Amino acid sequence: MILKVIVIASRLAKQSRGRKSTYCPSSAAPQMGLAMTSLLVDADGIREMYMQPVTDAARYDRRTIWLHWLTAGLVVAQWLGAQTIDWFPSGPWRVDARSLHITGGLVLLTIFALRVVWRATDGRRLAAADRGALHVVAKATHWGLYALVALTIALGIMNVWVRGDSIYNLFTIPSIAPGDKALRGMIEDWHGTAATLILALAGLHAGAALVHRYVWKDGVLGRMLIARSSSGSGGG
Repeated sequence: MILKVIVIASRLAKQSRGRKSTYCPSSAAPQMGLAMTSLLVDADGIREMYMQPVTDAARYDRRTIWLHWLTAGLVVAQWLGAQTIDWFPSGPWRVDARSLHITGGLVLLTIFALRVVWRATDGRRLAAADRGALHVVAKATHWGLYALVALTIALGIMNVWVRGDSIYNLFTIPSIAPGDKALRGMIEDWHGTAATLILALAGLHAGAALVHRYVWKDGVLGRMLIARSSSGSGGG
């Protein structure tokens, strides 16, 4: 398509040089119109050229993809849940809200651990999507998210042991520092700050993925999406 426009433009240039004395803009207009029509007709070709379909071999395996999105969903759900715990009145309702948050944290710990183990063993490895400084930033973001998730989970566990908690009013986790409100407040603040930093960094990560898809129009986001017609998963 681009070659077609270049050929038409070069022909127009040759004609104008060979007929300088008799050049008439109206005679070139139809050919320029043809060039513009080619551009419009082949617009889909431009998009296809820059947004090639992502093959199964160019995607992460299904288990990696599922673990990725489960982790992301649980992180968001846990953060939202933490913001609403104090909306419940003191008593059984708030105990259940905190218990649900703790349960979600244990599920997140399990999913995150499975993801780390799978990535280190049988998870499919793909070539870097970016180069140079962008590759460094992408790597730093990736490992930063891993570190923050691990830190947030660890602080959550510490928070439960420092303050002590009743789990669905079925059993109680005793406090290792009863009456130490300063320590309890500090751990809670660190836990909340780490969780918020995850969302901020994940937002940048998601924004970069959207830029890849809708601005640069490449297949980076598609690597972490399950193909609609894919027949199975791979592990490499």
